[in-house]
Amino acid sequence: MKRLRRSPFEVFAVAAAVAASLAISISFYAARADFEKGRVLASELSAIRSSVLAYIAVRGATPDALADLFRSGYETGGEQRPFLHPQGMLEDGGLVDPFGNPYLYRRESGWVFSSTPGYERW
Repeated sequence: MKRLRRSPFEVFAVAAAVAASLAISISFYAARADFEKGRVLASELSAIRSSVLAYIAVRGATPDALADLFRSGYETGGEQRPFLHPQGMLEDGGLVDPFGNPYLYRRESGWVFSSTPGYERW
């Protein structure tokens, strides 16, 4: 049986097509990963802000730090429960967003926000 030989141009064209498709796929994957991190960030911000509001309703004041949300709690049905279950934490007790940056907290207003560039106003 006779074997077909490929010209160097054909081999180069196939290799270039495979490389281009990989580059496009990786860029779509990276964009999708950032989109999903944004969705998780919005969900976590909502949960943390709700926990701050619950803390204010029970204690009558804003927490001193975000760590107070999972260090202290409230009683319901004879059980002690934290205002927030800890997620990603820093050594100082701060919380980390899905992008790996700390959540920031303003004690005066009780406002929680992300320090990730582009997501500060969420």
